[in-house]
Amino acid sequence: MRKNIFFAVPLMVAVLISACADSGNNNNNTPPPQSYNITGKIDYAGKTISSAKVCLDVNNDGLANDNACVDTINGEYTFTSSNNPAYYPLAAFITEDTSAAVNAKITVDNSDYDSILYAPKGKTDTISITTTLAKSLMDKDSALSLNNAETQAEEIVKKAESPATVLTVYNNALNTSSETITNISTSIRGLVNVITDKLNKETNITDKTNITVSQEEVKAANDEISKADEEQPQEPQEPENPSGKPATPLEKVTEMLKNAEIKNAENPVNLNGYIDKVYNSCVIYDEEKQMCIEYGITEIGIKPDTFGGYTNFNTEVLMTSGQLLSFIIGYEEDGWPSDSELDFEVLPSDRTYNNEQVEGYMFTNHLSNKISPCNANGVVNGIYYKSIFDIELLNKMRREAQVCYEEKGGNEDPSGEISNDSNMILLMNCLAEAAYNNKDNIKIEKWYWTIDTTKIEECSK
Repeated sequence: MRKNIFFAVPLMVAVLISACADSGNNNNNTPPPQSYNITGKIDYAGKTISSAKVCLDVNNDGLANDNACVDTINGEYTFTSSNNPAYYPLAAFITEDTSAAVNAKITVDNSDYDSILYAPKGKTDTISITTTLAKSLMDKDSALSLNNAETQAEEIVKKAESPATVLTVYNNALNTSSETITNISTSIRGLVNVITDKLNKETNITDKTNITVSQEEVKAANDEISKADEEQPQEPQEPENPSGKPATPLEKVTEMLKNAEIKNAENPVNLNGYIDKVYNSCVIYDEEKQMCIEYGITEIGIKPDTFGGYTNFNTEVLMTSGQLLSFIIGYEEDGWPSDSELDFEVLPSDRTYNNEQVEGYMFTNHLSNKISPCNANGVVNGIYYKSIFDIELLNKMRREAQVCYEEKGGNEDPSGEISNDSNMILLMNCLAEAAYNNKDNIKIEKWYWTIDTTKIEECSK
């Protein structure tokens, strides 16, 4: 079994990402388009499917409008889309082996179906009556999370003996109501929304439960859905250079950080009160003995709670220049988003010193020959970016980066390590691309800090 390369590299590299950049292998300097693999199965509550097609509903109108629609095999689907499924629902158009339980067929775009099921945006592995109800609940309430929507949908299903009962009632309502709905192709979301709402109000759901929907109810539902749609986050588009050329990595970083929540701009965090200890960096490391045999550079350490608390790399990640693709972005470029005169950036530490795991922050710099703010012999100012997201999003970005890495030809040696520098650059590119594509789900804070090195004991040593 092929290893997941993103768990073979250090965690610091795997999560400290924030800008999208191409690997430099493109002759026309245009990054290849991002693609997303979508794989899952239709759960048709025990009923047998004769045929079905699954599409990413990029127009979010309940119709089959993604060019990557696929026919299922035994209800299973696998396809690739250039659109991010985190921002669009899935639609499944289903024909049963027998439609005896369905009183009529619903006609959409001149094709007849026994059922149309959905999965909410971000839910790609399963399409079922439960995910259909969850998607409809999210249509009505833009603030409803996927987890909460699924929980509410499950409560609706529990009112029946089985999901098959709810599916039968839903299909009957979908098909019989469609006969009275004008232009079903523009009303399908409203129709499903009204059915869901009425199922939610039922105290007990049986095969004989009868749900009808009027044109007026559908119109009201569509109006409500349209308002909720305006509050939904849209798939991020890559920023464009005014010249029409692809945006540079630096432009993408700047665009990603521009909406950061500003912290202490007028009264920067005074780091003098947060100095923790002195770290002796390892200059020579013995791989065979797996230990440092010569320590050299002295670095200032900063306490974990300096910038509003620090937890771990799975939930709180920093975005300073030391973590923004040093292989790709030249820090000498004009306009870098930092005003630290000596280019000292605050970085998190997940390193081990003298066999002791150290949490907190450290300084690093990229432009000057200075190795520590102590060498500044005075006040140093800077900006520190902190991004916050959960382990679920981290793993999602890792999966997207893994696909990117493999599709662009990344290799690993038998031990699972990155095989050469070019692959490492490709890895960083793919990690950055994944972070940029998910930037709307990452909270970024921008902290200003200052340090008077003349008053710090460690700097006087």
